Amino acid sequence: MSNTESPRPKTESSSNLRALLAVVIFMGILIVAGMVVVGVTIANRLGSLGEGDKPAAVAGGFGEAAVPIPAGCAIVESRPDGNRLIVRLGSGGRCDQVLVIDLRSGAVTGRLNFVPSP
Repeated sequence: MSNTESPRPKTESSSNLRALLAVVIFMGILIVAGMVVVGVTIANRLGSLGEGDKPAAVAGGFGEAAVPIPAGCAIVESRPDGNRLIVRLGSGGRCDQVLVIDLRSGAVTGRLNFVPSP
């Protein structure tokens, strides 16, 4: 700056600095808010991992259902699979079978009988 130029008034410089400070603070708040949103999203997604493997809840249910199994047979294993229940029967002979039961209605929707091949 030369001696002939007059310096800017302090009030203009001061107001520019205040405006710049306000813009920087606002941008800092936006960055922090964005990081919070990213953090919450990551936490929610990590917390919901594996929920797709859970069977769907049965709304209302079916009350009580009688599932017929052959006399002398025993339930060896049962496992939920979505809206179905897979029940494996055992004790040999005609008892070696798998039942597929609909959890919404309680009805047997399929039966796999295991017979020796010829």
